Amino acid sequence: MLEEFMLEEFKYRLAGKLSGGTKQRLALAVALIHNPRLLVVDEPTAGVDPPIRRYFWDYFRRLRKEGITILLTTHYMDEAEHCDRLALMNRGKIVAEGSPVEIKRFAFKGEIVEVIVNGEGVSEALNELSEVKEVLEDSKDGALIRLRLLVEDASQDLLRITKALERRGFKVYRASQVFVSLEDAFIKLTTG
Repeated sequence: MLEEFMLEEFKYRLAGKLSGGTKQRLALAVALIHNPRLLVVDEPTAGVDPPIRRYFWDYFRRLRKEGITILLTTHYMDEAEHCDRLALMNRGKIVAEGSPVEIKRFAFKGEIVEVIVNGEGVSEALNELSEVKEVLEDSKDGALIRLRLLVEDASQDLLRITKALERRGFKVYRASQVFVSLEDAFIKLTTG
């Protein structure tokens, strides 16, 4: 374990004298010494530098492949994206649970696409399309209009929306899915 967690040079040092990141490596090594089937870790990457943070997540993936269940807490939403299943909490209450993809869909009630077109009246045209659940954002940049749309399934609806706009005479310059982060979903769920 000492070698695996890069702790050899510290083996004769008191734990209280170690840096925060080294203490985190030591804590993980101690938690794994008895080969648990369930590993419970609280903020495992708090206070560690980016290479060690990455090492921890690579190690967690390896443990998962070995069939070890990992229950962890984190405030870092980019880390939570690596988890198979999440429970997002706010003020001690679970506000959403599921996979990262499921939570994002739940928070936004669908998926988000962005379409950049020219021409007036595009918002009205979009309101006629069943694929568009809601126009979330409508901003103008010269002759171009950038729209963010809420749809049920971006992979299917984006092509239909693009073709429908082109049939109505609009030139579509770009159409793409907007990949929201878990942090976006957390903020949406906790602030409205």
